Amino acid sequence: MISKISNAVAFTDIRWPVNPFHKGEIALQQVAGVQEHVMSYAPKFVRKYLPDQHRDFYGELPFVVGAARDETGTMWSTLFEKTDMGSAHFITSPNDKTLHIQTQPVPGDALQNAFSTHTITDLGLLGIMLETKRRNRVNGRAVADSNTGGLIFTVDQAFGNCPQYIKPRSNWYQAASNRTDAAPLINNDNITKRIFASELTTDQIQWITSAETVFTASGYRGEGENERFGNDASHRGGAPGFVRVDSNTEQQQQTISWIEYPGNNHFNTLGNIVLDPRVGISIPNFATGGLLQVSGTATVEMGELKDGGRKVYLSVTAVNELPAGALPIRWAADESAPDQTMQVIVSKIVQESEDVKSFYFEAADPVSTLPSFRAGQHLPIELTLDDGKVLKRTYSLSAAPSTQSYYRISVKKQKPDGKASSFLHNHFQVGDSLTVGQPAGDFVRATPEKGRTTVLLSSGIGVTPILSMLHEVAGDENTDNNEVVWLQGARNGRHHALQHEVDSMLQRLSDSNDSSIKSRIFYSQPDPKDDRHDVTGRITPDEVGRLVPDWKEAVYYMCGPAAFLADLESGLEVMGVSPKNIHLETF
Repeated sequence: MISKISNAVAFTDIRWPVNPFHKGEIALQQVAGVQEHVMSYAPKFVRKYLPDQHRDFYGELPFVVGAARDETGTMWSTLFEKTDMGSAHFITSPNDKTLHIQTQPVPGDALQNAFSTHTITDLGLLGIMLETKRRNRVNGRAVADSNTGGLIFTVDQAFGNCPQYIKPRSNWYQAASNRTDAAPLINNDNITKRIFASELTTDQIQWITSAETVFTASGYRGEGENERFGNDASHRGGAPGFVRVDSNTEQQQQTISWIEYPGNNHFNTLGNIVLDPRVGISIPNFATGGLLQVSGTATVEMGELKDGGRKVYLSVTAVNELPAGALPIRWAADESAPDQTMQVIVSKIVQESEDVKSFYFEAADPVSTLPSFRAGQHLPIELTLDDGKVLKRTYSLSAAPSTQSYYRISVKKQKPDGKASSFLHNHFQVGDSLTVGQPAGDFVRATPEKGRTTVLLSSGIGVTPILSMLHEVAGDENTDNNEVVWLQGARNGRHHALQHEVDSMLQRLSDSNDSSIKSRIFYSQPDPKDDRHDVTGRITPDEVGRLVPDWKEAVYYMCGPAAFLADLESGLEVMGVSPKNIHLETF
């Protein structure tokens, strides 16, 4: 049964001492039945400061997405883009609470008058690397910088985002007036004012319905000062047509709608909407430098995912279009972009534990070669169900990156509602075919400094990318004389996936004179006959400190459930481990 959530939200008292969510977000987490799970990790993942990795990340970007209200209170989404290609950084971070942004919205942008030197403005930012699909979000307040003409941004909340549904793009460059392969950069001085319309034109409707990337802006500010309040910039992506436009001729109202695909279950955007329906979206034309901005009032439809999912309906009240050439950055696809797909066949299936199977894929065309991958990366796959529906998922590659003839993913059967994993486990057979994308992801191992310990740490099915890294370590000449510590957690022997392969790899490294290897296997709920584990219990920061001699200087690669990683990360940081040395991947 699908029901609409009104702005009059009911919610229970906050029962956690640290809660990063406002009442709208909490209400929808409760409706979806995910609040307990989200609160098991979110207070540690949503920070009041920028981790060093995020500060470095924003410094590498050529653009960020912004969410702010204009001088009338209307919510808009926009892009801040790098204009000075001679400058090393478009965004700098003098400390973990501040970002300096080089630019403001261009003339003609709906937010061209939103920021001043004497007024603090709520601003949500989304940083996104389209070429790698990495993204992070930060919410806070901004004022105009009279010295640089840009913005000074103060952090309220910072957190990472998953890479799902992002259309990869590459080859960004600054437009120049002498280029002929895309719209040139126009003189923004010629755009003297915004031109708002109250409805979409036919061309603009086509622009929206053909989009693969949409950026959203929403926000809620309650009474008083609280870092939970503010604006959120976010991303929605899908195949062309995932956003619809419908017109009600009787009410003379246009409505934009899209499905809310499963995400991190924080419900930042939807939680804002149920308390403050003002929403903006922006859709860039990556090739020409144009930007379509739409604002309106939104409603949320909360339905079961199996019944078609949650939906947002945006009633259009204002439209602003920046012409081709208004923005300075262009994006172009190339043949190596990671969204290129190919057909593979299932060449082997191995039962790795009670609930984990490994699937080996080879190129369907015998003369084709599989693109290479790095340890820690994931493989996008498409599964066509019996009813014709297509599920898109990403699974970590679990084999050695040196393998050239096959890919391997190791999949845990998720009960009771894991559609993709259940389909793989129950229906896939050797000889079946499927579509895969190219390996992607930036959870990869850096070349270690000489003498520095590498800690490979996993829990449950999180072992898959970490095992690939163990294979990489075994074949890496740069690990000479470097210590490696393997820490793996599982429920018990029945759920200890890939244990024989891990044992073999650990023995191989132990027999080698090139590197020192330590290992500990943790079972949280061992069976009476289990004898393949070293420790009963879970991996904790204290255990890491005992097992890793130079734990403060070691480099950590960790994968597992979000709550598990949040506890470990915060514990290691309290112990004195630099955030730069902690690399995470959740599932």
